[in-house]
Amino acid sequence: MPSYLQQLGEASGPAPLETAADLRSHLATVPDSRARRGIRHPWTALLTTVAAVLSGAASITAIGEWVADAPQRDLALLGFRPDPLTGLIRPPHARTIRLVLATADALDHAIGEFLQERRALAP
Repeated sequence: MPSYLQQLGEASGPAPLETAADLRSHLATVPDSRARRGIRHPWTALLTTVAAVLSGAASITAIGEWVADAPQRDLALLGFRPDPLTGLIRPPHARTIRLVLATADALDHAIGEFLQERRALAP
């Protein structure tokens, strides 16, 4: 997976955050292996944290920091839900992101398809 994450960051320079919405459709094919109990964040939203690579994050720690610092509107665009009481989106912890990104094979395949589509659409 690291090779695709690196390609995702290098593919035609920085990409606008709206590109994450296109990536989300590919990530929806990655199966969710979590137990249903205690789920706080939508699976696809957690997977879209790889969008941090488009902003220059080069490690899982950097992805976690990017998500923690992301503005509320960006987290909403990535698919995270606001807390019903406060209306604020609590970003996932870096440990959660590390566990999610451990689904390497299916995630690698989804990112690979996204990159192929992105290259095909590039001018």
